[in-house]
Amino acid sequence: MKRIISVIAVMLAVLLIFGGCSVNKGGDITEKETEAEISTVAEFTEPAKPKYTQEQLDKMVAFTFDDGPGTTTTNRILDQLEKYGFTATFFVIGRNINENNASVMRRAVTLGCEIGNHTQNHKTSLNNLSMDTVRQELETTSDAIEKATGIRPTLMRPPGGAFSNLKGKLDYAIIHWCVDTNDWRKKGSAGNAQAARNLADYIIDQVDGNPGAIVLMHDIYDFTAETMEIVIPELAGMGYRICSVSDLAEAYGEELQPGQVYFRINRMTKLEPGRYIVNTRESPLTLRAEPEPDAEVLLRLAKGTEITVEACENGWAKTSYRGTTGWVNADYLKEAE
Repeated sequence: MKRIISVIAVMLAVLLIFGGCSVNKGGDITEKETEAEISTVAEFTEPAKPKYTQEQLDKMVAFTFDDGPGTTTTNRILDQLEKYGFTATFFVIGRNINENNASVMRRAVTLGCEIGNHTQNHKTSLNNLSMDTVRQELETTSDAIEKATGIRPTLMRPPGGAFSNLKGKLDYAIIHWCVDTNDWRKKGSAGNAQAARNLADYIIDQVDGNPGAIVLMHDIYDFTAETMEIVIPELAGMGYRICSVSDLAEAYGEELQPGQVYFRINRMTKLEPGRYIVNTRESPLTLRAEPEPDAEVLLRLAKGTEITVEACENGWAKTSYRGTTGWVNADYLKEAE
């Protein structure tokens, strides 16, 4: 009997010891878990560092190339983009896609570039076609792009830039341009070093001090490839970053919307009410009836014109000039002295 009581006592002691350890251990785990949770919360609530500095945002532009895909010419452009870690957008024509140039498109995607839709047959009269025909042109091309690259495009560029009847009716963001290089007019100048130098100077002049610009070119010409072999290294040396349209939009916090038209990517500049000076490069600043890039034009304001800003929203400044009130792109204004 005494032996049984002793065994029971020992068992109770063991249970108490292990039970106490379990309680203590459980307490330790809870404390550590709490510390980990606090650490995790701190990590998630700590402000994220901006991807780009203000100085870098001031020197970002989008390069776009139409009418490809090419083979040798496109690869020469990609060589330069790869060398400097840049990206671009290539708007391809569906009927031009074949087994020989599909690998070029895949290379572009691998380098971080994007492929956009430039329709199946490059009809410059999309405004005169039925929407069913337009959509067929786009979807046929998107099918070919997806087959070649595995990625379906979300951007399109209308041939010839005609978009008036497309706005708000497509499942693609409509990408126009604000810098036209007219490189196709010089396509016969391949091998002419001075001609390439002249066009390079023009492009650099147009994008310098013009952040958010979308530049139009064509990657199917040797002359354009020669010009890019000048432009890309020189812009890199000036501290510029060349981007695809989508990369630029992401950097500027702009969400590209289907059916909307983009001539440039705005930085959503915020201005306080007051006196400002028009600070365009060559063309006058357009005063529009609404804060939309294709709204009715009220006036064209020459560089140096002094205006009054009443309010600013989404990168557009509500502006008054000699009794006329409208909206202008806030990126082209500087505060009056």
